[in-house]
Amino acid sequence: MRCMPDDPDLGAVTELTLVIPAANDHIQFARLMASAVGTRAGLDYDTIEDLRIAVSELCTSVTEGVTSAGDLTLTYRGDATGVHIVGQAPLAPGSAAPVPPSELTRQILDAVAGGHTFELGPAEVRFTLVMRATASPAR
Repeated sequence: MRCMPDDPDLGAVTELTLVIPAANDHIQFARLMASAVGTRAGLDYDTIEDLRIAVSELCTSVTEGVTSAGDLTLTYRGDATGVHIVGQAPLAPGSAAPVPPSELTRQILDAVAGGHTFELGPAEVRFTLVMRATASPAR
């Protein structure tokens, strides 16, 4: 998807939900959707690449403890201010809770994302990711 600067819909609100199997093999679809929503929101190339990295890191962290038959649901919202993504997946019944993101993953997320959370609940794992369009994340 390519949006030209004079496109009247550039920065318009885009809301999408993507449901994929919670497995590493399907994270590429989450990254592709993040790119599409980021482009539609008017993010620059470098910010979209950072968004793809952050989505990949968070999705990989989520898939560590979910059931193999579970789904990862991602809700994307993009507008002129940036992109906001919420991801959630059920935890495997009777399984130990997944390990929170590693220190390296947290450092990567701090470097590329405008903001992020990762929460382990009793029945699900959930994350949020924010990428702002107005300012590039600090490096």
